[in-house]
Amino acid sequence: MSTKITAIRKDAVHKICSGQVVLNLATAIKELIENSLDAKATAIEVRLKEYGSELIEVSDNGIGIHPNNFEALALKHHTSKLEDFNDLVDVETFGFRGEALSSLCAVGELTVITRHETESCGSKLTFNYMGILHETQPSARQIGTTVSLTNLFSSLPVRQKEFHRNLKKEFGKAAQLLSAYCLSSTNVKFTCINQLKKGGRITFLSTQNNKSVRENISCVFGSKQLINLLKIVDVEPDEEILNEFGVENNHVNDIKIEGYISSCEHGCGRSTTDRQFFYINSRPCDLSKVMKLTNEIYHKYNQQQYPFIFLNIIMPKQLIDVNVTPDKRLIFLQNEKSLLAVVKSSLTKIFENIPSTYRLNNLPTSLLVEKESSQTKIISTSSILSKWKHSNDKNINENINDRKRIIEERSEHRDCKQMKLDRIFKKSYSDNNSKKFRDNSNFSNRTDTETVDASNEEIKSHRINNEKDENDTLLITEELKPQCETEFIQTIQTQLEIQDCFSCDENFTFAEKNKNISSNSEVISSEPSENLNRKSKNCTDTHFSHSNSSDTVADVYDDINPNQIIEVRKFRIMETSIKSIMISLSAKKSRRNDNQRFNNKFYTEIDPNKNQLAEEELKKEISKDTFNKMKIIGQFNLGFIITKYENDLFIIDQHATDEKYNFETLQHTTSLTSQKLVVPQDLNLTFMNECILIDNIEILKKNGFEFSIDTAAEATKRIKLVSIPVSRNWQFGKEDVDEMLFMLQDAPNTLCRPTRIRSMFASRACRKSVMIGTSLTVSDMRRLVNNMGLIEQPWNCPHGRPTMRHLVNLSLLQ
Repeated sequence: MSTKITAIRKDAVHKICSGQVVLNLATAIKELIENSLDAKATAIEVRLKEYGSELIEVSDNGIGIHPNNFEALALKHHTSKLEDFNDLVDVETFGFRGEALSSLCAVGELTVITRHETESCGSKLTFNYMGILHETQPSARQIGTTVSLTNLFSSLPVRQKEFHRNLKKEFGKAAQLLSAYCLSSTNVKFTCINQLKKGGRITFLSTQNNKSVRENISCVFGSKQLINLLKIVDVEPDEEILNEFGVENNHVNDIKIEGYISSCEHGCGRSTTDRQFFYINSRPCDLSKVMKLTNEIYHKYNQQQYPFIFLNIIMPKQLIDVNVTPDKRLIFLQNEKSLLAVVKSSLTKIFENIPSTYRLNNLPTSLLVEKESSQTKIISTSSILSKWKHSNDKNINENINDRKRIIEERSEHRDCKQMKLDRIFKKSYSDNNSKKFRDNSNFSNRTDTETVDASNEEIKSHRINNEKDENDTLLITEELKPQCETEFIQTIQTQLEIQDCFSCDENFTFAEKNKNISSNSEVISSEPSENLNRKSKNCTDTHFSHSNSSDTVADVYDDINPNQIIEVRKFRIMETSIKSIMISLSAKKSRRNDNQRFNNKFYTEIDPNKNQLAEEELKKEISKDTFNKMKIIGQFNLGFIITKYENDLFIIDQHATDEKYNFETLQHTTSLTSQKLVVPQDLNLTFMNECILIDNIEILKKNGFEFSIDTAAEATKRIKLVSIPVSRNWQFGKEDVDEMLFMLQDAPNTLCRPTRIRSMFASRACRKSVMIGTSLTVSDMRRLVNNMGLIEQPWNCPHGRPTMRHLVNLSLLQ
């Protein structure tokens, strides 16, 4: 290796740069398709031989190539589409950098047959690996161009070997890319053919020179895809959405969107994201943020599926930068947030108009008829609803019992002098809903008998004459009705008892605030019940007892408004200072230094919001062999196993870890039984999915799916579903097949399970695992911990519950 800086040879530069332009089979086909579309072709035929490993040929009926351009056709950075960098802003063609044919020459053997519209005969052009015209021969051809590329990646042995190893996967990506151009290219006929040595000539994709995108969707994915499609119309975002994305209204006026999306009704979407296509000014591209936002909005209305979407975004050219990557799939947008705002407002408007329907057994709202002992009885709606109502007596008693229990439990730990009554809430009942308002004063010290008399007269004037059924709903007006008297008396009585708990503080002695109530008053309910007959509580200052007399009811009304309901609030004053804060920070810094000094590997706290950080630490420090080396300390709270490894203590959820082990065991060992269908189902798969299914037929059979394959039938109609898995109440179908085919595209010949089968296995694993509350022996705990070393992902159960967390480093306790 020379230390002198010299220029790289031109042939080496050409190979290096060409390998960065043509990355895979899809990129090579894309470059040829775009050249045909730029040539204004109305008929394009793509022919592959052995999935593109032997031949890639694209033929069109465009304007052809003029003989004057033969020499510069495949030279690096030679193009007729722009002359200056400023022309890039206004470019309307797909290609513009002059790299496509030159790069293809470097990675394969390129031949071009073309005839310009001004010529009477065609020409066959042969180029060397540098893109230099090697030979020109006359050839018969109609107006247009045919580009043939053989032996792809022959100059890059490593990439060629990888390409052949993943041939069908690469073909699948190319078919997906071709689908994108077939959908957006109106008035253009596409024919895509794959020629196999043993399978003959198969057309895997085609359109019929359609005038609309909707017709193209029908040609590519079948007429069934059109049934539940909704047209996308751009809607101007409102103020709320504009504020969410932080954009101004004038920035969204230049953005228009059009396309189609699946209805959000259940069953109209898809189980995968394999049919989502995004465009900028009809140029296929990758818009990750728009795709994410689209799926998030769709999941608000349909959480189980993904939409089919064709979305074309129309923007001014000066707001777009397509010159980012060689394949031009990544595009920079000037007002990306404005685009997201328009997309969100438009999709939300579409889905808001789709009604959510539920089947109900409706009953008349006015009168309900109930048969009772062979007689017809008319009852009110409130009588029907009253069986679900909560008893006010019961609620009040439960709330007060809870408060008394809290006071009793904390009385030993708190100084009751620090407990203060904050406010007393005054509760007013209205006809339709209970409106609560605050009473700024504490217990009223009124002694005016006129006020008391007026209050009593007001209560009596609102008595209900007709008797209600005991199950009827109680309607309360703004004034207190007699039905509330029992509740009110019980509330006052119990609050008096609570006050006695604070009698040690003279500021909160109830007798001092209400001097008209004697220290030994007796408060009784006029209608005693089980909830009211509670044992009185004796305190030093005041004693209350229950009796059958109601003489002292008026005593309570004398000083306390019947509409008042007392609420006790507890406060604790915490003292702090700058000095104490500094001490706390110093202690925290000291602990951090201790962690570094003792080489602590785990820093994440046990917190549901930090699960991902905790898992990353565990994955980094804990290997499969570690579990066998852990020492069993014991069982905690009949639900967790405490283990020790070196100086670290870990806590393991016994149920979650056993569930994950059982789940993965079921995943790898279970073969589902099948049931024959009376009528086989047409799957309407794409050609690529048919090939994936045939190659992975055993994996689908292990999941309980069986198929009939007619090799002589037309492509996309060769396979029918004849058997589906059966397991109790779980139902499976074509959607599960689509999901598995999507997963097998990236991981062929690997055992995969669709979501519903995984959910079924998770349910089974949960039921057969060790439950919380089960006492375990040392051998049982040892087995559970060792099993964690036998599974691939031991950090979470199938339902997402963490299995293991770090507790403490024992070195810090020394």
